[in-house]
Formats: sequence, structure tokens, C-alpha cells
Amino acid sequence: MRNFVIYSRVSTREQGISGLGLDAQLNTCREYVQSRRGEVIGEFHDVKSGSSRNRPGLDQALELAKQNSATLVFAKLDRLARDAEYSHRIKNSGVPLFFCDFPEINTLMFGILVAFAQYERELGQSRTKDALNQIKRNINEHGFHTSRKSGEAVTSLGNKKGCSMEEAHEAAVLSRKKIMEADPVRCRQYKLMTSLRERGDSFYTISETMNMTGELTAMGRHWSPGNVKRALSLWGVYYG
Repeated sequence: MRNFVIYSRVSTREQGISGLGLDAQLNTCREYVQSRRGEVIGEFHDVKSGSSRNRPGLDQALELAKQNSATLVFAKLDRLARDAEYSHRIKNSGVPLFFCDFPEINTLMFGILVAFAQYERELGQSRTKDALNQIKRNINEHGFHTSRKSGEAVTSLGNKKGCSMEEAHEAAVLSRKKIMEADPVRCRQYKLMTSLRERGDSFYTISETMNMTGELTAMGRHWSPGNVKRALSLWGVYYG
């Protein structure tokens, strides 16, 4: 009777606590071992990201498999790792590996798939970074960011609890007022633009007035109608 060691992995603590992701993997691996009339001599798992090389469960599984000449079974290839170099290191450890989703995998296909798994991870990291940068830009420009999914707004990246749009606007206005009141130049400019807008001047006319009087934006540039509109919005003055 052949010996088998089962390894499973989930990326988040929530998945680990619920057991849903681990249970599905275990069932797949157990069914395979049963179909081979083998014996499971150990089951190990980790709650770790696919990019992590700190895998106590995998280390134990490899050691047990090596000591007992057992095959290490995975439900899916991407449960091994999303790190190509680390994946090859495990494959070259001398322990036979079996992936239920790729039962006939060869060396060439293994190399291609683990490289693709790493590429997917890097792509996800890039998308996450771009999303965070967009949130930062929205917060810096408007004082808040609104989630398209939930419709709630946050005023900082550390603000895990969302708030309503009205609350976000109010928080943004208060925050901007504190900042501007500490900067006499910006404060003077915004008060001037507000007074011009209240008398009926267009954003274009206000930008021309600001430029003719030698006023510059916070970036040291000339004013444009768009700059004026954004500046007035940040100051908490909203016009149609």
C-alpha cells in the first residue's frame, strides 16, 4: 500500500477559520488517495499567502513524506506556491508531488504553470497598488474616497469603517479648513476666489483674475478654470 501525505493551503485567516477552503481541498486529495487504494499518513495545512516561504505545515509535510517515501498530494497546483523559484525548490526536494488538477503534469508544464502563478500574483499586487494610489489621490483631492462596491466613503486609508457621503463631505470640509487656516497664502486665495464666485464670476474669469494678480497654485503653476473649481470644492464651497 502506497503512503500519501496531504497538504492544503488558504491565503486568509477567515478562510482558515471557516474551514471551507481547506475542507474542499482535503476532500479532493482524500478522494484521490482512496482511488489509488493508498494510505494517508499525515495531513498538514498553512494559512499563508502564496508568496510566503514561511510554511511550517509544508515543511512538516515534506519531512514526513521524505521519511516514509510518501507522495505529497495537493488539490491544486497553485496551493503549492505563487513563487516560481520556491516551487522549483520544493519539486527538487526529492519528494514526489501530485496535483489533482494536473495529474499528468511534466517538467515543462510545471515550469510554465508555476511561472504563470507568480505572474498572476505580481499582476494582482500591481492592481492593488494602483487601486490604493487612486484612493490616496481621491482623498488628497476631495478629502474622501467613495467605494463603488458599497457606496460608502472613507476619509483615510486607515479608516476601516465607512461613512455616508454627507459625513465624508463634512469631515473633508473640516479637515481642509484646518489645513488652509494654517496656511495664510492658501487661505487668502480661497477667500478671494469665494468672493469672486459669489458675485457671479465664472471659473474662467476667476482663473484670469488670479493669474493677473500673480497668484499661483500650491504647485507653483498658473490657475486654470479646472483648478479654481477643484479648489473651491475642497474649501467646501459647492456650486452647480
